[in-house]
Amino acid sequence: MFDQFRAVKRRPPPGPGVAPARASVPGGYDPVASACTVILTASGVTSWPPGKDDQRKVLRKARAKTHPDLHNGDRTGWDRVEDAARTLRLA
Repeated sequence: MFDQFRAVKRRPPPGPGVAPARASVPGGYDPVASACTVILTASGVTSWPPGKDDQRKVLRKARAKTHPDLHNGDRTGWDRVEDAARTLRLA
């Protein structure tokens, strides 16, 4: 019997320090660059670090600064940071 789950070819995850593959979207929108900008702006860090561990530290800072408990339950900043983390495969 054909197993559709085994037939799907999956890409291996990127190695340490390797940015996820960028999707080519018409109009020049780059979701990876946009996600990096969101996290950098929220964390207050000036440049994106090359290593995954350092990227997670920056993400932790961004999460700490946008936590809903600090902003009277407002989740807009938190949700943007979480979406960016998913885009970068850090969450």
